[in-house]
Amino acid sequence: MSDSTLSEDSFLDDIAHRFLNECEQGETPDFEAYLREYPEHTEQLHEIFSGFAILAGTCEKKNESSVGIANSGMIIDGKYKLIEAIGAGGMGQVWLSQQIVGLKRQVAIKLIKAGMDSERVLARFESERQSLALMNHPNIATVFDAGMTEHGRPYFAMEYVKGVPITEYCDRNRLRITERLRLFAVVCEAVLHSHQKGIIHRDLKPSNILICLFDGVPVPKVIDFGLAKAMDPSQTEISIHTGHREFVGTLLYTSPEQAEFNNVVIDIRSDVYSLGVVLYELLVGTTPLEKLRLKEIAETEALRQIREVDPQRPSVRYSGSGESEGIAQQRLIAPNELKSTLQRELDWIVMCALDKDRSRRYQSASEFKEDIERFLRGEPLVARPPSNLYRLSKFVKRKRGAVASALAVIVGIVALVAWMSVDLYHRRVLEKRINISHVEYLRAADAISFSRRLNELKATEHSSFVSRLNSYQLAKPSTTEIERRRDIV
Repeated sequence: MSDSTLSEDSFLDDIAHRFLNECEQGETPDFEAYLREYPEHTEQLHEIFSGFAILAGTCEKKNESSVGIANSGMIIDGKYKLIEAIGAGGMGQVWLSQQIVGLKRQVAIKLIKAGMDSERVLARFESERQSLALMNHPNIATVFDAGMTEHGRPYFAMEYVKGVPITEYCDRNRLRITERLRLFAVVCEAVLHSHQKGIIHRDLKPSNILICLFDGVPVPKVIDFGLAKAMDPSQTEISIHTGHREFVGTLLYTSPEQAEFNNVVIDIRSDVYSLGVVLYELLVGTTPLEKLRLKEIAETEALRQIREVDPQRPSVRYSGSGESEGIAQQRLIAPNELKSTLQRELDWIVMCALDKDRSRRYQSASEFKEDIERFLRGEPLVARPPSNLYRLSKFVKRKRGAVASALAVIVGIVALVAWMSVDLYHRRVLEKRINISHVEYLRAADAISFSRRLNELKATEHSSFVSRLNSYQLAKPSTTEIERRRDIV
């Protein structure tokens, strides 16, 4: 089978898996969203969706026929009376209810949505119930009871949390930066408790962190453990495997490792990242990946950005915001003062929690909370800005192609300069040798010339001497002549 056929089969498998998963969760598959994500497969998508139309219609009819099973006034398990629906997620509905047996109190009843009673959804529902049952913390919603309805649908009764998302509460009440940080530190304590119980939330976001008022005091409550994961599956007796290429969480708040379609094990540092996103929003009024931007891009591109694109520091994002004055007013601070407050230490804290490399993040919700408390007390932080070497390594990792090209050019230039330097060196050595040889040649020539002149001089002097000697001998009287002269005298 060819690679192109395999690729096509893989594409069809992905589409079918997503389509059926959406249908299973009671959602209507969005054809336009698929077109935006896979523009190169427009024709295949038209064919696929026309073929799936009957299936989609079946799913919708199934849901429509099931609507009404849970309704206001209905009695659940003889103990709880449903009052009104107050929330819904991918697999469940939450109802404000009145407990009519035993304690007369308001509770929140969570039911599986009509038509959603597949084996997988039932397993997730039971996992959430068991996860919540492990908790015993004032800032986490408490589970009171669990059972089955008369129609065989599982439910559990939990503490009714009458509150608003933490970001909404802080903005509505114009809480200062320090007040927001103190509230957030309490949230970290609650998340730390769940981690100590071996539970990773995996969907921390403002709508799952509600602020309730008790005697006028704001109290955070962490809710909705529907996507929670046990670090030790034996703790909850339910083991749920996340499907291949199945994304779990909320894009705006998810961690880079949750956005990976590989075998990366999700641990508590994933929740630390999500908490970092929540703090980012509490400080500057927006998430690192902006909501408007998220609507403009396909899910695969959003996941890529979460994995690869480093977010701007809170102070930089605030400075570039067109709503800086409004954001500052909601925090009862002047715009310039808010910028200076965010710079350095708060930037360091947030960016430490949002590091793509989880080994460089806070290693627990406790470390995160402790650094926030150090900031509030004016003490030195554990978080520090990344070193220049680390920034360089991150830049190289992000721009491998450009860096490789630049390095190739630099290596070429260095090689050329080295070659020219060596060539120049050899030229200078050769010139030096030539100069030395020339000097030696001149010295030798001078020596030869001197020797010749000396010889010539010697020859001349010798010739002169011989001539004078001959003249002398010619002028000198002979012995006979001397004797003759002596006789005459």
